[in-house]
Amino acid sequence: MIFRVFLLIWLIPTLAFGQLKFIENKNQWSPDVDFLARVPGGDLAVSAKGFSVTLIDQGAIDTRHHGLHGDVNEATGHSIDENIQGHRFQINFLGAQPSKPIKQNPMDGYYNYFLGSDSCRWASNALAYADVVYPEIYSGVDVRISSLSKNLKYDFVVKAGADATQIQIDYCGLDAIEKSAGDLLLKTSLGALTEQKPVSYQILNGQRVQVVSEFFLNGTTVEFSFPDGYDECYDLIIDPLLIFSTYSGSTADNWGSTATPGEHGTV
Repeated sequence: MIFRVFLLIWLIPTLAFGQLKFIENKNQWSPDVDFLARVPGGDLAVSAKGFSVTLIDQGAIDTRHHGLHGDVNEATGHSIDENIQGHRFQINFLGAQPSKPIKQNPMDGYYNYFLGSDSCRWASNALAYADVVYPEIYSGVDVRISSLSKNLKYDFVVKAGADATQIQIDYCGLDAIEKSAGDLLLKTSLGALTEQKPVSYQILNGQRVQVVSEFFLNGTTVEFSFPDGYDECYDLIIDPLLIFSTYSGSTADNWGSTATPGEHGTV
């Protein structure tokens, strides 16, 4: 029973989900990470400075799971052939100021992390949230982080009178980045992700008014442009969407139904 519970604790965060869960860091991860979310084929680390995306070759893992299910070294608990390709890249908010996150919309459940022998890195009752806001990462600019299905939404809220040109986003670690039909294609060694053309709007006289906006790509750095301008006397919301389904990560469920102890603490 102990081993079964342990296994299920670690599989729960990878189940199919309707939206991303931003799990708080209670010292189980690096101190420069505030939240971690599981995305199709990898994970997404969140801080006021931006995002770090780690992708893995989920197809290779699925193949080994189904074809080499028994090929585990009992002495170490690792797969005999454990080399799996991965790719990590960062989305950095250039010049962003330190900001304490505001957690919003707590989600059901909690997560426990008891990895390694250092109990200082263990964490229990880590909660997950549907939304996180970092106020004033630029002067007069907040960023609100949420999701649409399995995809990442991050809204820049440019308050009335603030300067939207402060926002600069740098993409580090990609194989290539290019603009296509208004979208950004983020190319990695495992496939491409799509960042959709931003949707921008203002609330004027109680009505949502669309603001024409575009990505302006200069090398690996992105800014936002507004060909028709906007009313600077009102808040402006800039709403990009990072699509993970264009990358070939798995969206399948993971289920643990039985477990048995092996040698040297393996399961």
